[in-house]
Amino acid sequence: MRWFLLLMLCLPSLAHAGGQTVTSVDVSDVAVTIYRDPYRDAGMMRAGWPGGYALITETRTITLPKGESQLRFENVAEGLLPETAIITGLPSGVREKNRDARLISPAGLVDAFLKRRVLIRRTDPATGRVREQSAIIQSGPDGGVLIRTDEGIEALRCSGLPERMIYSEVPDTLSARPTLSILTRSDRALTATIQLTYMAQGFDWSANYVGNMAADGKKMGLFAWLTVANGGQQSFRDARLQVIAGKPNKRPNNPPPPPPASALNLQCWPIDSTSTHPRREWERLPMPRGADLSRFDAVGRNAPGSFETAKQRRKREREERAFGGGGGGSEESIVVTGSRMPRSARARLQALPSPVTVVSADYLMPAPPPAPPPPPPPGESVAVAQGAQAQAEALGDLKLYRVPMRVTVAAQSQKQVAMIVQPEARFDRVYRANVVGGRDTPQPMRYLLRSINSGEKGLGVPLPAGGLSLFETVAGRRLLAGRDDVADLAVGEAVELKLGQSPDVQWKLTRVKETQDRQEWRVDITNARSVPVTAQIVIPHDLAEKPPGLERGPEGWMLPVEVPDNGTASVSYTLKR
Repeated sequence: MRWFLLLMLCLPSLAHAGGQTVTSVDVSDVAVTIYRDPYRDAGMMRAGWPGGYALITETRTITLPKGESQLRFENVAEGLLPETAIITGLPSGVREKNRDARLISPAGLVDAFLKRRVLIRRTDPATGRVREQSAIIQSGPDGGVLIRTDEGIEALRCSGLPERMIYSEVPDTLSARPTLSILTRSDRALTATIQLTYMAQGFDWSANYVGNMAADGKKMGLFAWLTVANGGQQSFRDARLQVIAGKPNKRPNNPPPPPPASALNLQCWPIDSTSTHPRREWERLPMPRGADLSRFDAVGRNAPGSFETAKQRRKREREERAFGGGGGGSEESIVVTGSRMPRSARARLQALPSPVTVVSADYLMPAPPPAPPPPPPPGESVAVAQGAQAQAEALGDLKLYRVPMRVTVAAQSQKQVAMIVQPEARFDRVYRANVVGGRDTPQPMRYLLRSINSGEKGLGVPLPAGGLSLFETVAGRRLLAGRDDVADLAVGEAVELKLGQSPDVQWKLTRVKETQDRQEWRVDITNARSVPVTAQIVIPHDLAEKPPGLERGPEGWMLPVEVPDNGTASVSYTLKR
């Protein structure tokens, strides 16, 4: 009797401990601050799931009952880190936090209804008759699903009939979207405005530069897009967006538990043995009489006409000689094989502008479709709407770029906002070669654009890391001239854009003299351009003598050389042994 009275006294407290569930779905205001992938320098952002992270602050209005309640925040970011969540505005704070990763899915429903009753609906494909029966899920979802019916235990979808499970309800333990839940307590029923702040993975951002080189080759219109990426399945509408440039110290987070499987992998294996399926014997086809096996290689890449008789081969060779494709033509000849070509079409091939060799006169492969045209490059200048350009601010030793208007950071997508507009940035074109890769035959030099990130050079603004595409105008058309990655550059730093190799400016390295303690070398540079060029020879070795104008660079000593237009220049240096 005493045990019964004690149990009756505990029942109210147990019911009270369960509390009520309050679900918060709507977000009245949201701010998203995106940090770049700490393990990515200036390369492209990772596709699919970006490697950066974001600090998200949401403002929500909730109604709490009196007493203890479970508050569920839906529509949070998919990559939410629950250990970083901070909630302000609650009357009594937070007692417990949980990250609910069990989402509504075929596997999630099976797991939630384990040892519970479901309805199995089967359809006979021959008669169309539908039969329903009750079943209890015995095991699943990993490794198959076993169900118990009145007929016994069987594996789902192994009956040979189309079948599906019907559930009576969606369990409360499953969510349609990522959810953060907390336990809290209130002394009275109230409506409160709270702020939820948390960090989430799956975001990244980068600067994408577009450079339009002027006709003189010295000025460039520089424009930069601020590109943000959201790899999650949750969108943030009308968000206050800002990004952080630089690399704040960040240590790896604890690895999250593996997410539950979302799809059912159901496979049925027949109870059978190899004796039921006897080994099949294959009969080898006879070879044609007079077949020339010497023309067939071991891996099957035989030339057209292999496995042909001598008579067929002689006929084909006569047709090839008559057509003019005897195989000794120019190196630009095109070998065509494939679908059957009528004799009338064969004659029309002679009018083609490029030589065509028909290896088999009876066959012709249709030409592949032309490549799609490249996307049109941007114009000479990029017009930016007033108030639509991200503004730079100082954040300690980092830089914060704030987007002045509200934007939507859509799920699994990228967004671009104007970031930097410098219409008259001035660069010097320099040609560079490293003697480590030198040889005694001419080879092209690398060309690059150099400048200083200063106001005098038309820059003078912090340049975040990203990729740059340079366009130049040729015969009235704007064409892509090169691409390079840009590292984080502060004001006053040197800017170098490595854009490719120039066949017009070539160099070669010759050893002139060698003694016991010295080596003398000479670099010869030829310039086929109509303007003088500045070249730099990089020498990552100890010099016995330092020529005038020598500079120290990150790759070694840099020896400047001025090369006249359509001319040559030489420079010598001596190394210590």
